[in-house]
Amino acid sequence: NTDAQDLENNSAEHRIQIGKTLTKGLGAGARSSIGHEAMTTDKEAVQNLIDGELACFLLKLSKEQEIYSKWNTTDPKPTLLKGGPGSGKTTIAFHRLRQRVKDNKDQGKSDDTILFCTYTNALVNYSENLLEKMLGDDLKDVKISTADKIATDILRGFNSSLDVAQDNLLEKIVRNSREDPRISAIETSSIAHLTDHYLADEILLVIQGNDLQTLNDYIKNKRVGRLEFLSDDEKKVVWTISEILTEELNDLEKTTFQEIRKIAFKLVKDGKYKLKYDSIIIDEVQDLDISSLKLLFSLCKNKNNLFLTADVNHSIFSSNFSWETI
Repeated sequence: NTDAQDLENNSAEHRIQIGKTLTKGLGAGARSSIGHEAMTTDKEAVQNLIDGELACFLLKLSKEQEIYSKWNTTDPKPTLLKGGPGSGKTTIAFHRLRQRVKDNKDQGKSDDTILFCTYTNALVNYSENLLEKMLGDDLKDVKISTADKIATDILRGFNSSLDVAQDNLLEKIVRNSREDPRISAIETSSIAHLTDHYLADEILLVIQGNDLQTLNDYIKNKRVGRLEFLSDDEKKVVWTISEILTEELNDLEKTTFQEIRKIAFKLVKDGKYKLKYDSIIIDEVQDLDISSLKLLFSLCKNKNNLFLTADVNHSIFSSNFSWETI
């Protein structure tokens, strides 16, 4: 309202006086043009209130949700929280994070490190905006990132290749590999129904994403969500194409995100990369492949300080997800 006296007598929880310099605290006199100009002048203050209220709404927990927002310090295993879209999983994860920050401050653990990991850069930005509302200056004690960003940051310290091959290059190598002398005409014919795009995805999501080391590992893998059935003989051909793809990428000094995660995991596992986190919260775990999860799990000092949230219904970005594997 532009009318200061009217605002003072108003019982609304939130009140903003707009157009102070325009109307000098008086009403707009039922003139819409004055009201419009007053709102335009102070639109930032109004927007800040809206943003703050929205954040409060998004971050509010029900009594049922509050039960899951506390850390169980006696359970030696990671915690996995499953729920459908809109069930508040991410909000619970935020509250868990806030509790850990508070506990660290109360116990004087200023050097404790916390990682909040989500799938995309857009979700990183979304999380940062809401967590800033919750934590304020304490947000500086939390690292918010994606698994791929963490993996590439690790490799940068070891001068490893970070030149990731694009889809068109991967599909070109797959297409050319069909004519490779290591693959017979009969074998080529057996996978003729599979597109180059499908084969490239099969290699990245199933073979590299699950860090399969041998053909036998691949044959035994359930290939969850891949839709197209592959016989053992067809898998042998795909495995050979995978080997050719790896050779070609090495020759070109190119790599894949799956390989970057795999190398980063090995650096952590072998003790060459020393930085680890006291607590890790992983949101939307169903959208991460095994190479990502192995890396993130290896970066947590104590497994009972791992908290994961997941959608019980579907995986948006990755079709190779199973609860059994998690």
